[in-house]
Amino acid sequence: MGIFDTTCTDIFFPMKCEVYYANEDQDKYGKIVKNWSLGNTLDCALYTPSDKKNDEFAFEDQKFFKLDQILVGRTKQDPRKSDVESYYPMSHILITNIKSDGCNDELLFFESTETYEKKATIYELRTCQPYVGAFSTIEYFKLVLVRSDIQELNENVEC
Repeated sequence: MGIFDTTCTDIFFPMKCEVYYANEDQDKYGKIVKNWSLGNTLDCALYTPSDKKNDEFAFEDQKFFKLDQILVGRTKQDPRKSDVESYYPMSHILITNIKSDGCNDELLFFESTETYEKKATIYELRTCQPYVGAFSTIEYFKLVLVRSDIQELNENVEC
């Protein structure tokens, strides 16, 4: 198995991720509650940019930096479109279980805190833009993902 063996993975989309969509209900007091369900599994390529933002909090000899947990990348399919051909707003989409595709089915982004140790990190979709190629066709969708405050999909989220 060489470096260019494509039986295990796609060179342009070497990962897979799961997309969860929210359905809204109201509780007995009228509060909106989001219930999450698995919609799609997409081919993707995601990476972490090296982005340090100055937190503007400094001592004489040392600065503190704020590191945003952001992923940037692309997918073949539009993540806003569910498997039943309906579109969801970005506020109703979570992406998780980002794994290498093919022979090595390894979880790439996971939590390290006691509560969620070794569980897949859950990301919110911040940006989704189609990339239109030279022949006026969409070649892929550019994504920006941000770590979500929600790290349990089985919990109902109250808005």
